Amino acid sequence: MGASPWRLGQVRALLDLFTPSILRVNLGEARALLGSDGQEQGVDSPLPASREARRDTAMDLARRRGTAVLLSGRRILITDGARVWCVTGGSGRMSLVTGTGCMLSVLCGVFAAVEPDAAAAAALASAFWNLCARRAEHLAADRGSGSFRTALLDAANTLTASDAAREAEILTL
Repeated sequence: MGASPWRLGQVRALLDLFTPSILRVNLGEARALLGSDGQEQGVDSPLPASREARRDTAMDLARRRGTAVLLSGRRILITDGARVWCVTGGSGRMSLVTGTGCMLSVLCGVFAAVEPDAAAAAALASAFWNLCARRAEHLAADRGSGSFRTALLDAANTLTASDAAREAEILTL
C-alpha cells in the first residue's frame, strides 16, 4: 500500500470508513499507515528492524486504529495494542510462493469466525499456517516451489487439531 501515494490514500480512506477486526500488514505497510518512513518496495519491507521496533510499530498501529494488527514477517507479531504474541516457525520457502500472505489473511477470517477475540484468532491462524508451512517443507523436500505450494495446501487440508496442539509455537511477549 505504500508503493504509491494513490494506493496509500485509498487504503487510508477505506480504513477511515470502517475498522477491520484484524489488519494484516508487513512492516513497510504499517509504517506507511502511521506516516513513518516505510521505504517499502512492492509487497516487501526491505530493511530489517529489531523485534522491539517491529513490536512498537505494530502496537502503535493497533492503538491508533483500534484493531488487532498482524505484522507479517519471518516472526509474526500480533497485538491488540496491549497484548503481544510472537508466532515463530514456518518456512523460508513461503516467500517463494505468491499469495501465502493473502492466504493467511483468509485464515484470519476463518479463525475469527469461531474465536471472538480477534487478536487471539490472528495468533491461532498464524500458528496454524506456520505449522502447515513447516510440514510442507518436509513433504516437498528438495523439489521446487510448485511442489512446496501443493504440499502447503495439502498440509492445510490434512492437519488435525491434535497435531496443531502438539506442534504450535505461540509466544507471549
